[in-house]
Amino acid sequence: MDSTCLVPTVKHGGGGVMVWGCFAGDTVGDLFKIEGMLNQHGYHSILQRHATPSGLQQDNDPKHTSRLCKGYLTKKESDGVLCQMTWPPQSPDLNSFEMVWGELDCRVKAKGPTSAKYLWELLQDCWKTISGDYLLKLIKRMPRVCKAVIKAKVPLTAAISFTHIEVKFLETFGVTFGVEGDTVTLSCAVLLTPDLSRLRPEAEWYRDDVLIKETKWHQLHFGEGRASLTLTHLNKDDEGLYTVRMVTRAGVNQHSGFLFVADAAALVAGAPGAPMDVECHDANKDYVIVSWKPPNTASEAPVIGYFVDKCEVGTENWIQCNDSPVKICKYPVTGLFEGRSYFFRVRAVNKAGISRPSRVSIAVAALDPADLSRLQNV
Repeated sequence: MDSTCLVPTVKHGGGGVMVWGCFAGDTVGDLFKIEGMLNQHGYHSILQRHATPSGLQQDNDPKHTSRLCKGYLTKKESDGVLCQMTWPPQSPDLNSFEMVWGELDCRVKAKGPTSAKYLWELLQDCWKTISGDYLLKLIKRMPRVCKAVIKAKVPLTAAISFTHIEVKFLETFGVTFGVEGDTVTLSCAVLLTPDLSRLRPEAEWYRDDVLIKETKWHQLHFGEGRASLTLTHLNKDDEGLYTVRMVTRAGVNQHSGFLFVADAAALVAGAPGAPMDVECHDANKDYVIVSWKPPNTASEAPVIGYFVDKCEVGTENWIQCNDSPVKICKYPVTGLFEGRSYFFRVRAVNKAGISRPSRVSIAVAALDPADLSRLQNV
């Protein structure tokens, strides 16, 4: 066999590298390679040599909460060098650094490391390329992420199964990352005791405390020991805290994880992200009021307005409704044909160009409410 026709590969990824890193504001800190197992003494050494942020957020790993490391950090805090953030012992992983690790992982995997040595070189190179704009965007999201976790403490559903069934989540989903247009599945392996097919509890999914219903964008499945939610075409609207909840007489079992959705590549460099949460109000035979929320933007130029598009149901002909960008997140669409149904979408505009379209609204009929009610009761 001619060796020049072979491509060298390494099984099992060619080894792994354990690293420690941090960031503060718009700047990444040191990336430190850890040799062997990291214990409290090793972590204490890292804190002394590499950690100099003004505010420190970390989870409750035993190394982090050891007397040695807590004493060191408390001393630094009393000296006014840093401020420790209090963190609950059990919670969804809200540390922004999880997204940084995810971004670093994607960049390194794209390079195809074939050995532990090459992997470490790529980690260092890719670490330096993480931009300040990206880091600031993560920080900007944190208030919304925390509010979503707080809001997720919703009242129990009324559809309670009164059978005493023990529910245990085995494999679970964690912090998940996606890009607009991707298909993502959140899944949990579930053990039911006893597993009675006729008395099986429902698996309900929530996003930011709102119950998710089956749609073409959201496909729900529960069977064969697994509960899953598939988001078939990710949109910025899909970002949030996802919770799968099962209620039985034995109690409430649930698991949560945050889904982050990154903007798809802009059609024009520097154009804004797509608007979100497009809704229709006050539909009648003369007009429909369309509302939306601004895109999540960090580094792009400010949005100067929006274009609203309509499409008659059964066609693929999108028509722009306004000649010039509307500056507020609400627009009355006129020129509709009575009795016909329409979809709506919105595009954002800045000085660089026009964004990708928002997610399409639900279909809305151009009918007076009384006429629509009569048709629905026929």
